[in-house]
Amino acid sequence: MHMSNRCHRKAFTLVELLVVIGVIAILIALLLPAVQQAREAARRSKCTNNLKQIGIAIHNYHDVHNSLPFGVGGIASGRRLLQPPTGWQALILPQLEQTAIYNEINFEVAHTDNHFTYGNISQDHVVNSYHCPSATIFRSVSSSENDAYTMHYYGVTGPVGASITGATYDSNNTSHAHGGMAMQGMFHTRGEKLRFRDVTDGLSSTFTIGELSWDDAGVYRHWLRGSEVTTPGGTNAGPTPGVKNIEYAINLFQLGAGSADFNSVSFGSNHVGGANFLFGDGSVTFLSENIDLGTYKSLASINGGEVAAAQ
Repeated sequence: MHMSNRCHRKAFTLVELLVVIGVIAILIALLLPAVQQAREAARRSKCTNNLKQIGIAIHNYHDVHNSLPFGVGGIASGRRLLQPPTGWQALILPQLEQTAIYNEINFEVAHTDNHFTYGNISQDHVVNSYHCPSATIFRSVSSSENDAYTMHYYGVTGPVGASITGATYDSNNTSHAHGGMAMQGMFHTRGEKLRFRDVTDGLSSTFTIGELSWDDAGVYRHWLRGSEVTTPGGTNAGPTPGVKNIEYAINLFQLGAGSADFNSVSFGSNHVGGANFLFGDGSVTFLSENIDLGTYKSLASINGGEVAAAQ
């Protein structure tokens, strides 16, 4: 009798299957953080590059106009003292190769004017250089702004609230409506032309732009919107979305600060441990949230005479 040879294959037991699943789970647990870290490193690198591009655009603007773009506009005493309300973020669009968007903006009207329609301008446009890829909020929560796109980089107007030179509100200046802005930094109101030569503390030791991209929808405003300042030299006026004071430490969330304190909401980001800052010389540095507060504020003034370096 011919007997066939049968191949007997041993199947996985339940215990072996569970062991394999456990090993796979461990490998995923080990690899996933590395993948996430690699992705965040790429996003942080893109954020750094965004600021570098903004820095180049600001320098090119300075070359063309022999001054920095103004940071803040607004309305004062019932008349258009500092029109337009849009600031540096709109003015440097041609230098960012965004001339098409720039040409759509009517710089002769206030953002509250009926002719200044967000939906016809920036709601349909995204300026990628103004967005940090690590941020999760890309649209304004303000109903008056038609859910328009936000920005994650703000001009530094100077330090406030510390006993260092220049670290006070410019409350005695009644010639312009500063709206609680420090006015000792790189960005001033329209009509106050600032040149790089005015930065006596040194361009490599002075902030130009800071990152504000952490997850609190209340701190964001439409990127095209300028200031809504109403009180000359005042400290309690409308928000100025394109610029910020430096008053609090990095990543010190000031939730619910309200309009009066909007200008001093802390710079911060979703990058672990700090935020990116653009300096006057065009360099970008990631600053730790643990940087000495006095040093941090010193880097925000253009002519305070402090000896400070980024840490």
